[in-house]
Amino acid sequence: MENEITIDRINNYLKSQLWMDFTLSSTDPGTVELIGRIDEAGGKVKIKIHFQEPYLIISPLYFTYEGKNDFIAVLKDEYAYKKNVVYNICQGNTLFQLRNTNIKGDIIIAARKISAEIM
Repeated sequence: MENEITIDRINNYLKSQLWMDFTLSSTDPGTVELIGRIDEAGGKVKIKIHFQEPYLIISPLYFTYEGKNDFIAVLKDEYAYKKNVVYNICQGNTLFQLRNTNIKGDIIIAARKISAEIM
């Protein structure tokens, strides 16, 4: 439930933006931090998204999102099952799918929990 509330907050905020450049700023076994700026050349950080206790990260280090659809969603059903089979994701993790405009592939982060700071 808490993850869904956070996802709604993130999606609502990003829909109000024309675009956002994201950087995978830090990764460690405790937290993955994704930061968003209006300008990737060093503009002010507008949002920080934290994935607690990450298990899997499939992502480029930099990518752009244009605020047309939801930025983040929880993977479910057949697609989530297929990713679980391929990556043997431990029970208790949530598969978060992130949208982008730079690459054709999926951006997926499997983690226990998500939180966000909107500046």
